[in-house]
Amino acid sequence: MLQSTLAPIGRTMPDVDIFGLSTTGQPVVAQVTYHTLEATAKNGKLGRLNAYARDGAKTIMFCRCDAPTKVDDHLVFPLGTVYRSFCEGRPEGKAWLAAVSS
Repeated sequence: MLQSTLAPIGRTMPDVDIFGLSTTGQPVVAQVTYHTLEATAKNGKLGRLNAYARDGAKTIMFCRCDAPTKVDDHLVFPLGTVYRSFCEGRPEGKAWLAAVSS
């Protein structure tokens, strides 16, 4: 679970969208894309997480896929699940979505 971010979310780092710390203090590095898992593996986005995993970070790829899975020690998580859980299922997510959509 992500406890805090260490850099602004988005395009501040060339290979990652989210850089933070877990509740146990482990670095968390994540990439977010609207591409499918297959396209993400083919275009190299998934592979860019390898260096961070070797350095001990928990790595996550949020993309279009059917179910959570592991690929090369990276957690691959469905972007749609995150959207439904956060943007549709939580007051904070609904407020965030309204703010960025206006």
